[in-house]
Formats: sequence, structure tokens, C-alpha cells
Amino acid sequence: IYEHARQVSPKIKVVVGPFVHAMPESANRNPGPGFDSMAEMVRWFNHWLKDDNENNDILNEPDITLFIRTSFTTGTYRYE
Repeated sequence: IYEHARQVSPKIKVVVGPFVHAMPESANRNPGPGFDSMAEMVRWFNHWLKDDNENNDILNEPDITLFIRTSFTTGTYRYE
């Protein structure tokens, strides 16, 4: 899916983690410490909908954010 999306889209962002298919903060299984999905969505939409390219370097960041759970309450992030 990722490879196909990259062929048809100039840039994508993917966040993968052990959380439900909903707003992560609304579920009892969030993606982990320090991840603010609302702030990430605002940055993404500001870039594409407001042409806020000067104040937003989101396209220079890795496409994929993975949260790898190491126990029920802890884990680490990996970026690809």
C-alpha cells in the first residue's frame, strides 16, 4: 500500500502503532508517550491547505513513524 501511495502522491505520512482505528487519544491504547496526533494533523493540514511551507518542514521528516511496544505501557519510536 505504501509503495503504491508514494507513486500517486507527492508525500504521505503514516503513523503505525498498537492503537485502534480512531483518534489515538480517544482510545485507551494510544501510540505512546510524546505523540500528539492532533498537533501532527494540524501541521499536515497547515502545510497543504494553508500553504504554510515556510514555517513547516514536515516534508523533510521521515514518511513513516512506527511505535514499537516493548511492554504494555512502554515502547520506542522508529522513523523510516
